[in-house]
Amino acid sequence: MTNWAGVVRDASSLARALAAVNGVPAGLGPTLDRATAEVRNLTDVSRALLEAATEREETRGSQARSDFPETSSDFLCRLSHGARHGVQPGDQNRHESAVSAP
Repeated sequence: MTNWAGVVRDASSLARALAAVNGVPAGLGPTLDRATAEVRNLTDVSRALLEAATEREETRGSQARSDFPETSSDFLCRLSHGARHGVQPGDQNRHESAVSAP
């Protein structure tokens, strides 16, 4: 996350980070102890951050997209992400976005 989704990032680095995060659960065993549960929670939070950062194609505040260096009036809103029921991980449009004015 620090290397590919840090303060300065682009679509390519975010995709690399998401691929790495998506590979973590496969390396975890079936045992659900505290450490495994924590890693699963961290990957869930990382995935949410990466999906939001990928969708926001602009530089705003302290988060800089090197491939989108300017702010965009298209993102003067609040983006809310949530999983849709019944959609499997990896599906094309698996998250819905609700947009509201600030």
